[in-house]
Amino acid sequence: VGPSGEAVLPLDALTLQVETEARAIPRFDETAFLVATATNDSGEPILPGYARFYRDGALIGEDLLPLIAAGAEAEMGFGPLDHLRLVWIDRSLAEGDRGVFTSASTQERRIGFGVENTSDRAETVRLLYATPFSEQEDLGLELSLTPAPGARDVDDLRGVHAWSLEVAQGETALVEMEVRLDWPEDQRLTWRP
Repeated sequence: VGPSGEAVLPLDALTLQVETEARAIPRFDETAFLVATATNDSGEPILPGYARFYRDGALIGEDLLPLIAAGAEAEMGFGPLDHLRLVWIDRSLAEGDRGVFTSASTQERRIGFGVENTSDRAETVRLLYATPFSEQEDLGLELSLTPAPGARDVDDLRGVHAWSLEVAQGETALVEMEVRLDWPEDQRLTWRP
């Protein structure tokens, strides 16, 4: 016991089978992140408390782990994957004199987003993106995504789509999004992709 009256006690190791994925959210992040998903099949709850996280034998951080009930699934982050750089391009702004097409009641935008792999091996990346959707009858929305997402409304979140992208070494995989919004002239719409 140290002078502060606290002690760190080593406990027995608990090993769970995990599935890992490189997860990318290009609207908010600069790189993809390594995410591990595991089911607590130990038969006992894992009590909340501080846990140390290791990746490839190296300590990457410490965080407060919530209670994980027996049989429950848990998701944990294991840091950035610096070789998977995220790309987000507003192509509407790069169209010379056309620019972002807006009128009193229409807006058209073209967005490209994806992943650049700077490593020397191919990677599979799960890309998530929140696309616009309309909840009002007066708001017309046309949305085009190329390639089409593999999953829509991920985790019951409306408009959140997912792609599983195979990104070759030194290559960039992109998704192209085109959006056209129409609304009544006597109303105002503010949308920024």
